[in-house]
Amino acid sequence: MIVFMITNRVLADSLRIQIMETDVRRFEELLGTITEGSVGVTEYVKKISSTCDTQGDPSKGISFLEVKAHTQLSYLKNLALLILKKVNGKSIQNDPVVDRLTELRIVCERMRSVEQKLQYQIEKLIQSLNAELNVTGEKDPLSFKPHPQAMDEDSDEDVDIESEAEEKREQESVQNKKYIPPKLMATPYIEPRDREVERMRRRIMNTSMLQDLQKQYSQAPEEITERQSLMKHRELLEQQRKTEYEEEHFIRLRQPKGQTKMSLNAGNNLAGVFDFAGYFASSSGIRKKRKQGERRKGKSSKKKRNKMH
Repeated sequence: MIVFMITNRVLADSLRIQIMETDVRRFEELLGTITEGSVGVTEYVKKISSTCDTQGDPSKGISFLEVKAHTQLSYLKNLALLILKKVNGKSIQNDPVVDRLTELRIVCERMRSVEQKLQYQIEKLIQSLNAELNVTGEKDPLSFKPHPQAMDEDSDEDVDIESEAEEKREQESVQNKKYIPPKLMATPYIEPRDREVERMRRRIMNTSMLQDLQKQYSQAPEEITERQSLMKHRELLEQQRKTEYEEEHFIRLRQPKGQTKMSLNAGNNLAGVFDFAGYFASSSGIRKKRKQGERRKGKSSKKKRNKMH
């Protein structure tokens, strides 16, 4: 029993040592990232302070960006305080720092959407300030002011360099853009007679009788379906009720004018299915026109040959 307890204690100690080693490695990695980030932040803060000293009072700028900077700075302060408490081994449960961090994080995330809406105005304001201070010599495609200094002979080299840079930027933007297919496509002209022939051919092919013939002589397995449209089913039920009522009471019910016209049109369509005269007449007319065109071409070529001789 004592040996078992000793072995359990040894295993627990070894497991504890392994966990501590992994924690120490992770802590060293986190310290490295924190030091690197702090160096980058200090350099960036020095750069911002120098620009503020040279370009004037920053309070005259956009108030939204000032609020954003103060919010991010307070977030970093609270985050540093939280890291300090964790390093010293203090508990952060029910700590007000955590509540402040969550509140500031939510505010920063909500400010992103507002910043996206104000992005165009901010860029235009920065470009106008840069143009006034002559900070950058790049051309602004959205500025519609003339630049007489660009006509100077001494600035030809600068113009060439700027044009090359613009061409490179345009090429990069074209390469990065997605391919958008054209919405309009060239379609061949179809004559009205050809349309009539095509319409009649589709009409004949879509008839139920021709479909039954195809099913009868085809070697494919027969597909049995019991689907039926709701409107067709209602019409059949209504017709069945009418016929039953007429047979019981020995009377003929009147049909509305629209329904009589529909029934007449259905009968005409059924009779027109077997009328192939129009189809053959239209096809023969097209053939005649083609032959006449070929004859005209032959006559014109003969006349040209006679003139040449």
